[in-house]
Amino acid sequence: MDKNKKVNIPKYKKEIEKYYKFLDLNYDKEFFHYVVNYNSGSEKCNAKIHHEIYDGDTVDVEEFSEINRLNNVNKVIELCHIIDDANGTKSEEEISEEVKTAVKKLLPYYDYTLGKPNSKAVLKESSPEIPEVQPDKPAEENASQDTSQADSAEKSAEKSAESEFACPFDHNLILYGPPGTGKTYKTVYYALSICTGASIEEVLRGEHLGYEDVKKEYDELENEGRICFTTFHQSYNYEDFVEGIRPVLNEKSSEEKPNEEPNEEPNKEPHGKLNEELNEKPSEKLEENTAAQSLKYKVEAGIFKKFCEEAAKNKKKNYVFIIDEINRGNVSEIFGELMTLIETSKRDTASVILPNSREPFTVPSNVYIIGTMNTADRSLTALDAALRRRFSFEEIMPEPEMLREMKADSVLYEDIDGQTGKVDVVKILETINKRIEFLLDRDHTIGHAYFNEMCGENATMENLEKVFRNKIFPLLQEYFFDDYGKIHMILGDNGKPSKYQFVQKKYLTKNDSANENEYRNPFMEDYDRTGYAEDIYELPEIRYEINWEAFQYPASYVCIYQKYAETLAEN
Repeated sequence: MDKNKKVNIPKYKKEIEKYYKFLDLNYDKEFFHYVVNYNSGSEKCNAKIHHEIYDGDTVDVEEFSEINRLNNVNKVIELCHIIDDANGTKSEEEISEEVKTAVKKLLPYYDYTLGKPNSKAVLKESSPEIPEVQPDKPAEENASQDTSQADSAEKSAEKSAESEFACPFDHNLILYGPPGTGKTYKTVYYALSICTGASIEEVLRGEHLGYEDVKKEYDELENEGRICFTTFHQSYNYEDFVEGIRPVLNEKSSEEKPNEEPNEEPNKEPHGKLNEELNEKPSEKLEENTAAQSLKYKVEAGIFKKFCEEAAKNKKKNYVFIIDEINRGNVSEIFGELMTLIETSKRDTASVILPNSREPFTVPSNVYIIGTMNTADRSLTALDAALRRRFSFEEIMPEPEMLREMKADSVLYEDIDGQTGKVDVVKILETINKRIEFLLDRDHTIGHAYFNEMCGENATMENLEKVFRNKIFPLLQEYFFDDYGKIHMILGDNGKPSKYQFVQKKYLTKNDSANENEYRNPFMEDYDRTGYAEDIYELPEIRYEINWEAFQYPASYVCIYQKYAETLAEN
């Protein structure tokens, strides 16, 4: 072997940076150990070994081989937890739990090594660990090592910053579904996931104790300006969203203090040229309303433009713009030129000249748009094909099982007839939605959020009656355009006694009196008893009436999802 020969090993350094990034993190030295794997087993090692070997760009071949042989760094360096059970005193359950704990603690290091965004928790608790300066090395070599380590730390910080705003979500996302499915509610989780880098599963089922904790972190991000929420409506326009020319009314108070600066002239505004041009034209010359007031115009940025400008100042962090009820406005009119700029491939690369300010504008790549869309209201503006192509769509359907987590899944009762039992709200919602999907479509099913008022201690018959009387029943009336025959079937009234029917079905009778399943001719008294009003008026054979008393009976709700005979047997 030629002792003077040099071997260039930058590729080894790149692999060290890529696969051994976890070596730069502090770790629990009582729980974890670094080990070097051999063919015959493994042995603990010092993390600074890899720094000593790969510190330079080139080394002597003989020196490299000797260090390699002595330290075995050509083998795989791993962060491990050693389960010590040499005496065999631990049970299988104890070993299993220890393995689970170790895997849970190791996963963030694994994610950090792969550059995944959900390693933020490790980054918060860790800081780069700088290898110790070796006293037996020359000062120049130590200085060179320090410089190399500083560069490596800087590169590591840059990579961490890049991974912080890496996001698995599409830049433009719309959550759509029937009313009451929690679309707006879930935007809080999605926004937090995008901003923090955690997966949506981690935010939904992770370390957060509940919605209040998630909302608290969401509010903090909103106060920082990283999340913005707005709602589209019929009056929302391009000027509100992007930019527009706005009138500005300045009051010249006679009580103005001498040391206060006077109002700026129109040509001193940020877009003074435009104001000057407007004022120069005789036909557009501004008139003073009173001696104390004057009117001028200025170009004012809309809410989305301002948000993008702030996001462009901090590319290392994600920003989320939430549009609730996105299809309630004229979307193509509101977005204007942004129809092109919001595309993922156009972010940071394409720009347009805005018509009012005459300034170039682009949408940053770290801005994410989340919209919500109600599919039940067909009177709203439909999204055109061009806009649909630029958005990803995620369907949010009713989740009756969510009521169990909300503790709104059942109601214990003792009715006025002395009967006791339980109303299964989950089965009620599942049954009603299956019937709606059959008679109408799945876009008009009923969401679980309609039962929010019944969480925990509020799961009472009074609140169930309130929800059905004030929310569910009016919604069904709107869905079926007051076709009470279908509402009668949706609520299972065809299998109940008349007393428990929400919508009673009654037949026309010619008798002077009518039973509970009949209705009497209302015009009979106006004519001779030998003739009947149906000879003049075409009265329907079947008539439906709302039975408001049924809303107070628990059996009315139980019989939605099970037969009346089974209900009697249970009681």
